[in-house]
Amino acid sequence: MFRNKSLSGYSVISGAAIAIALLLGVVGSTQVLAAGPYDGTWQGSSSAMRGYCQGNFTLTIVNNKVSGTRTASQVTNKIVGTVAPDGTFTGTLSNIPMTGKFDQNSFSGSFMYQPCPGGNVTMTAHRGG
Repeated sequence: MFRNKSLSGYSVISGAAIAIALLLGVVGSTQVLAAGPYDGTWQGSSSAMRGYCQGNFTLTIVNNKVSGTRTASQVTNKIVGTVAPDGTFTGTLSNIPMTGKFDQNSFSGSFMYQPCPGGNVTMTAHRGG
């Protein structure tokens, strides 16, 4: 039935199939490539009156998921959490609850740690450092 068909007829069909597959791949991948409004690297510090309450931290946000570390007095703690569409942050610093707010290129947050003066440690950061 296909004995007399030339290869050029099949190459047009094959070429169209490849073009459609590539188009679907590009359209389907745009959502994966889209960055959230807070995605990126954030660097900052926590302030308190005692040395072990002060520290520096780095956060990485990808698709509203937050991960990072805080280093204070030669101790490094893990930070994890999420960012809501309005920039509200909820997470933990080594099992200590943290809250905060991301706003374009700045972050402010806090956590309670009783050995620190007043128990409250404030944190501020900026995107990219």
